[in-house]
Amino acid sequence: MNQRNTICLPGDSPLRSDVAQVSSSAPLPKSELENAPTQKILIRKPSRVRPKVPIRNAPESAPVVKSVSAIQPLFPDLEVETLIAVGGMGAVYRARQKKLDRLVALKVLAGDSDSQLNFASQFRHEAQTLARLNHPNIVTLYESGEIDRGPDEPPLIYFLMEFIDGPALESMLREKSLSLAEIYLLVADVCDGLHYAHEKGVIHQDIKPANLLLDSDRSVRLADFGVARMLSDPEDESSDFIMATPQYAAPELIDPTSFDEPADHRADIYSIGVVLYELIVGRKPGFKKRRPSAVSEASERADRVVLKALQRNPEHRYQSAAELREALLRLAERSEKRWPNLRTWFARKVA
Repeated sequence: MNQRNTICLPGDSPLRSDVAQVSSSAPLPKSELENAPTQKILIRKPSRVRPKVPIRNAPESAPVVKSVSAIQPLFPDLEVETLIAVGGMGAVYRARQKKLDRLVALKVLAGDSDSQLNFASQFRHEAQTLARLNHPNIVTLYESGEIDRGPDEPPLIYFLMEFIDGPALESMLREKSLSLAEIYLLVADVCDGLHYAHEKGVIHQDIKPANLLLDSDRSVRLADFGVARMLSDPEDESSDFIMATPQYAAPELIDPTSFDEPADHRADIYSIGVVLYELIVGRKPGFKKRRPSAVSEASERADRVVLKALQRNPEHRYQSAAELREALLRLAERSEKRWPNLRTWFARKVA
């Protein structure tokens, strides 16, 4: 007998209210998966003998979010300015630290008491993961903690992060305002931060344009480590589910029964390949991938880089984010001759 459960999901950067259904019915048609919303979904971890578990998207559900006036008394050392993003798990406010006179992003666990209990461990997990990481291409965590609100309410879990004063790469994608050289350099930045995270034993698992933030210097910052996991524990059995955004997720995350080994850091490299393809071509690769050079101004060299990152078999992809970064910098170096205004930026990236 088929059972279907509706589950509220966390979403970040920009945060959205995400709801998905995990079903044991027939898989979604490929055409539906290609056109599905780019939100996180929960995927049940199947045993090695069961077929892959299909995914279903359900209508969105708005969380309960506190107003700026309700949040402000809880943080006397901050001047909470405005609510900037909301999702199923958290809400993010722009605030100013009074003593340091600097802007910060204040992220708090949103929702009613039941949903807070459901997502508290996930929220703490993101703070713990960010605390491990210190890199110029990863959003910096300044502080995390919990505020007691009395016996009738759960504690308010929060953390203070670096405030990034620019858009997500998602908006640049919509505007189609990036040259090929800029694309190569921005994604090389992502690879730099990601390789650092991998070296620290952290797999991101949700690389997508919405989680790549641009600062005022046009450097990219990797955000939303809420679904990250540790490389040291590839067979983590603490949950029956993994989380992923299906259009960016590696095949070994969507269909683990088809692979001999559990997903590792190379799943992130596949996701970077999807982002790279989308930035160059203007749409996601889908199931029938056309060479980027056939539908854009990209070169055949770019084809080889992008399609290698998108290989279904992890063994056939780039084996590290650092290796992919070097390939992208070589592409950018060739493109730099066509965009002289990028010469200074390129010199900074390869320094």
